[in-house]
Amino acid sequence: MGDTKPMPTGDEIQAQFEDGLGFLVHDVARAFTAVYTELAKPLCLTGPQARVVAHVARDPGISQKDLAAAMSVGTMSITGILDRMEEKDLVRRSVDPADRRVRRVFLTPNAQDLLVSISELSGVILEAATQSISDSDVERLIAMLRAIKCDLAGFIDQLGNPKEPET
Repeated sequence: MGDTKPMPTGDEIQAQFEDGLGFLVHDVARAFTAVYTELAKPLCLTGPQARVVAHVARDPGISQKDLAAAMSVGTMSITGILDRMEEKDLVRRSVDPADRRVRRVFLTPNAQDLLVSISELSGVILEAATQSISDSDVERLIAMLRAIKCDLAGFIDQLGNPKEPET
């Protein structure tokens, strides 16, 4: 018979969840969202709307489909977000002349004006979040999180495209 591992205790399981990377990343993301929500009230801009502004500023004319993928939301969700942003005159959508099924997203001057405020707010949040961490550790953390993001994207691709078993 092989070696059997003892069953973990309730405390060990709880510690694994509380200190596990996935749980910590999720908890940190929720904390960032809570802080952003509180500080951004004067901007009248939700977190997802601020992310749209940032993505479209980086890639003006991005398609709605590509924007949804970049934000990891569904096409119905991005449509609702963009509808509300159009009502606020923050984005405009136009039909792609090469493919009328594709809608391109552009920022309005009102959204362009918000970019500075969003950037400043992001700086305040980052400073608060990393006040007890050295600048070099923050840089290393960002590099490690990028690597994890890339690794997980590759893993997701593998899950979606399983390799043929070798014979």
